[in-house]
Amino acid sequence: MKNLILIIGMSGSGKTTAAKFFEDKGYDMYINYPLDKFNNDIINNTVMSFNFKNNKDIEKFLENVNRIKKYDINLKLLFLDSSDQVIMSRYEYLRRNHPLNLEKGIFDAIKNERKLMQCLIDSSDISIDTSNLKVKSLYEILENIFIFKKHILFSSFGYKNELPKDSDFIFDARFLENPFYEPELKNLTGNDKAVFDYVMNFDDAREYFKDIKNLIDKNIEIYLKKVKPIVKISVGCTGGKHRSVTLVNALYDYFSEKYKEDIFKFHRELSKDED
Repeated sequence: MKNLILIIGMSGSGKTTAAKFFEDKGYDMYINYPLDKFNNDIINNTVMSFNFKNNKDIEKFLENVNRIKKYDINLKLLFLDSSDQVIMSRYEYLRRNHPLNLEKGIFDAIKNERKLMQCLIDSSDISIDTSNLKVKSLYEILENIFIFKKHILFSSFGYKNELPKDSDFIFDARFLENPFYEPELKNLTGNDKAVFDYVMNFDDAREYFKDIKNLIDKNIEIYLKKVKPIVKISVGCTGGKHRSVTLVNALYDYFSEKYKEDIFKFHRELSKDED
């Protein structure tokens, strides 16, 4: 089946970077391609990235998306997002003008665009929050979802670096015993056996793991069937390196037995420490 990926979302969230990923994978890439000129004969594997300036642009876009869905095409809408502060920082660093930055400044431009984008968030098949992602990490997520076709993502994060906007389920592990305050464990992570064993040695952690596991086990297949093709389950602790990583690893190991190659895991804060 032919594949068409439409990249939408906030300006400055990495849409061009994502499009470049697909181009490197052999997709034909187009920026702001006029969808009303699109037909079923001109596609193989194609990715298109879009910017919108007003509601009329979005209405026209959605009309054409509904028209294209009638073709024999595997169509996916990928929505990229970032926090307002991160987007502002990116534009200031690159010294570029925001596409909606007319007279009131970049802050109002971002605010207006986010309001404009609200209906597209609900229409998208997959959303990715790039606020705390390096390019390498974004590529890893895109590869697992679109190339390896995995549908279940377990992710750890740190509350001190904001909640991930793209999560479907978020679990808070900050109430569990913290290895950070143990001198011999402070500089390790949940990927180290010593930290994993420390966290899971407490009844609270084992019970919490069981509660999360049972909730996901009961609802995940219904969610994938009726809501979205990708489900993102996040676990957070303060720094995102000990308790959340431990629980994500435990969940990944458990669900790997049932879903085998259909799941993957990502440790957001640990990815920042990699070269």
